[in-house]
Amino acid sequence: MGRNRVLAAVATAALVLGTPGAAFAADDDGPSVHYALSDLEGDTGVLLVAAAAPRGVASVHADVKGQDGAVLASSDGFALREGTAESGVWASTAPFTLPALGYYPVEVTVTDTAGGTATGEGALSYVVRAFYDGLRLRPAAVTYEQRSVTVSGVLKGARPGGRVERLAGAEIEVAGRWDAAYVTTDADGRFSGTVPISFENERVTVNYNFQNPDHLNAFATVGNVRIKPRATRVTAKLSAKRVDAGESVTVSGVASWRTPSGWEPVAAGTVGIDGYGSVPVDATGAYSLTVTPSASATLHVQYAIDDDPFVARSSRDVAVTVIQPAG
Repeated sequence: MGRNRVLAAVATAALVLGTPGAAFAADDDGPSVHYALSDLEGDTGVLLVAAAAPRGVASVHADVKGQDGAVLASSDGFALREGTAESGVWASTAPFTLPALGYYPVEVTVTDTAGGTATGEGALSYVVRAFYDGLRLRPAAVTYEQRSVTVSGVLKGARPGGRVERLAGAEIEVAGRWDAAYVTTDADGRFSGTVPISFENERVTVNYNFQNPDHLNAFATVGNVRIKPRATRVTAKLSAKRVDAGESVTVSGVASWRTPSGWEPVAAGTVGIDGYGSVPVDATGAYSLTVTPSASATLHVQYAIDDDPFVARSSRDVAVTVIQPAG
């Protein structure tokens, strides 16, 4: 049983019973009960009992009660699911059968091989375990023109005892990092929701949560979306390839990007030269930057639209020779 599920179940038991843990009655060498909770990752009609005993656990007995304290169902059929007889988790070999969905108090008695006993209290979450089937994320990558993804699937519920049904009329949250869409499942439990993507590798999730007290929530990560940015290019021309020391040189050119219609000038973004600053491009994509190199160098010209993952960066190198005065 996953740790998060255990913690959630302990919290549920606390809300239902008004006590967050087991009530123990054991000596130092006798058995102890750590929790008694539903199998929230499988059949919720199955009770999981975590217990320890230095001499080994010999048997487990559980009574499921109504809110008035009357025993509704009992079982002595438990098998070790994980761990050892000295410290492990026992599961009821058959799910409990109760008259209605809900949360029921449980009293557990554990007996060790020497006849020592311990009692503990817990809760059986006799509810529907919601889950998703056939989750799909399309497309797997977004582009400058297509910035949204669609998640589709079916919401199903497993009732105590194992019967699976489709959950109709349930609200599903389809969410990215900043945006979310809320959609309702149809009569067959199917849903489809679309959300915009703003970041590279943005995580997309689906969540069905806290709508029916007899349903467990269902949360899933559908995937991380890649961004295929629009390609760009920048030209660079020197006003002079050779200058005397102390003289300036102007680098000019045009930034373009690849649109559905072909390569076109881009009227946004900046062009910079490492070590010499940057300038914005004009409405025609043109730029001009004057620098004074102290020595011969290769100038690294870069174009970018900052903070826009949908536009790729591009660069161009140009070499300038600086003639130093004779020594």
